[in-house]
Amino acid sequence: MTGDGAPSQRLGLFSCMMFLTLLTLGLVIASLPELVDARFGVRGGGALFIAIEMVAAMVAALLGGTLADRSGRRRPWIVLGYGLSALCFWFLIVAPTFPLLLVARAIQGGSAALAWSLVLTVAADGAPPERRGRAMGVMGATIILGVAVGIPLGGVVASTAGTLAPLWMGTVVLAALCGVAMVLPEHPIASRPATIADTIASIRGAPHLRVPYAFSFADRFSAGYFIVSFPLFVSQAFDMGPAQRGGLIALFFIPFALLQVPFSWRGDRKRRVPALVGGAIGYGLCLGSLGAAALVPWGLPLLWLLLIGAGASAAMMFPASLTLTTELAPEGGRATAIGGFNAAGSAGFAIGPLLAALALTFMGPGPSFVFVGVVMLTVVAVSWPALRTFGKT
Repeated sequence: MTGDGAPSQRLGLFSCMMFLTLLTLGLVIASLPELVDARFGVRGGGALFIAIEMVAAMVAALLGGTLADRSGRRRPWIVLGYGLSALCFWFLIVAPTFPLLLVARAIQGGSAALAWSLVLTVAADGAPPERRGRAMGVMGATIILGVAVGIPLGGVVASTAGTLAPLWMGTVVLAALCGVAMVLPEHPIASRPATIADTIASIRGAPHLRVPYAFSFADRFSAGYFIVSFPLFVSQAFDMGPAQRGGLIALFFIPFALLQVPFSWRGDRKRRVPALVGGAIGYGLCLGSLGAAALVPWGLPLLWLLLIGAGASAAMMFPASLTLTTELAPEGGRATAIGGFNAAGSAGFAIGPLLAALALTFMGPGPSFVFVGVVMLTVVAVSWPALRTFGKT
């Protein structure tokens, strides 16, 4: 079905769907100790609950994109993703054992990733080339806002209505999204590959996609690293409790979400490469310098500035890398390309906490931030030869 509404109205629908999808993913985070560890008597079960979702999302995003490109349709796969995700979210409520909970979580996380990756694809399909950067900025902002709202909302719901209440809420939201997806407008696809092998071959034949994939990996890697390292750092260096730590994290997330749209507007006119490179360098420098806040008398104001700077820099980088993915995707392979972008990000988010734990052990909380900053700057340096060619085309 091809939507006849205005592009801005369709983008509004897609961004609302993205916001609600990512909100459901954040709903369970705050109550993981009660939902998993205490409920099943498994120590460290919450970490495994998150890790298995990331692995499943990595596989499903790429595989689902390939199937959608081969079929030439987006909507049936989005409906399948949301429907299966809603069903498995409900099963998380009634799962009798921890292994069955993990199986349901893997299917739920993978099917949700399938759905929201293809919603991103539909938004890119329907955006005129000159407005695609703006569209990806809006979608990127709703991704961050969904997670940022979902985590505290889930904590409030669990505290007031019980540990399982966020799961009931997520089930209802995902079921409603499945219903919306059934009437979702689709943009006509001019061409599609003859076989799945052709789809994969077209992506392999677009080596420049490795550049935005590398930035997606590094971006999510740093996020996973930050989640583990930052709370420990500020609790030791500034003796902060959970509420104060949450307020500091908000200093990063608020500019990250709200500045993506204005920065993506600029990207429509000035191309993507300056925003990607400038954002990545600023992001790497700000993250790598966080530990310095513990070494100076005015450390807390410095920490505020670095967090705001990191959020603003990430807001430049993320929509630019996502838009480059849509522009570099081969004809008929956009869903696969965006699936690969999300798969690379999921891999980074899964690896980030593991390396953060090692860095904390050998370097300590403050100095360990230097490592993640170096990773981001290294990605810029390695990608620079290819990025220079992008800027000339």
